[in-house]
Amino acid sequence: MLKRIGIIVVWVAATVGTAAITLAAVSSAGRQVADRPAVPVAGADLAARFAANTTTSTTAVASSSTTTTTAAATTTTASGVTTTTTSGPGATTTTAGTTTTVAKSQNLTFEQPGVGRVTISVEGSAVGYVSSVVLGSGYRAEVDDAGPEKVAVKFENEHREYVFTARVVDGTLQAGFSTDGGED
Repeated sequence: MLKRIGIIVVWVAATVGTAAITLAAVSSAGRQVADRPAVPVAGADLAARFAANTTTSTTAVASSSTTTTTAAATTTTASGVTTTTTSGPGATTTTAGTTTTVAKSQNLTFEQPGVGRVTISVEGSAVGYVSSVVLGSGYRAEVDDAGPEKVAVKFENEHREYVFTARVVDGTLQAGFSTDGGED
């Protein structure tokens, strides 16, 4: 009988110890990710990410000069820089006068940790609302604008408001979260 009580006491102690360790680990992880601000991304980096995930077709309109070449290669990088290289006898290098990049339709997802996640579609200069998910306790989401010129989604709770906006300006996607500051 005493042995059985001893086993029960050891089992209860082990269970309480395991629960305490688990609670400490989850609390620590929660503190590390809670209220972390959205990381701003430079326009060039965002354009490179956008181009890297997109199938593109490039049309180059040459400047008024005429070139005679044996071989030519045109390369367009993810950031949209077009370089024309030529080789052979009497080779000439010409820089294209205008480059237009047309992107296929794609969906992009943006997240404000502990607040919410928004998925948008982008096709050319049009943006459209696809979905949003509330990630933070007490937050609610409201779609203020679903496109095609602009997407705006508001996430708010009793202390703070975050607004996600996305639009294409001069061929560059500008998207992200902003906050009113609010209380901590």
